[in-house]
Amino acid sequence: MIKKIIAFTAIMLWASFAFSQNNIHGTITDAKSEEPLEGAHVYLPELKKGTTTGEDGTFELKDLAAGSQRLQVTFIGYQSIV
Repeated sequence: MIKKIIAFTAIMLWASFAFSQNNIHGTITDAKSEEPLEGAHVYLPELKKGTTTGEDGTFELKDLAAGSQRLQVTFIGYQSIV
C-alpha cells in the first residue's frame, strides 16, 4: 500500500515586530480537513531554533534575528514542507 502523504499548511503565519524583537507565530493545520495538528515540529534551520505546536495547532517562536528565515514544518505521516 502506498503511504498516503498529505501536505499541511501553515495558516495565519506572520512575523510581528515589537521593540526590535522578531517573533513568528501561526497555526499548523491539515490541508484537506483543516484540523489543527498538535505536536507538529516547527523549526528554523539557520537559527537552530524550533518548537512544537499545541493542541490547537498554534506555535510561537520569539526573539529571532531580523531578516528572512526558512521555516520547516514536520509531522509524522505528512510530507515535510520548507
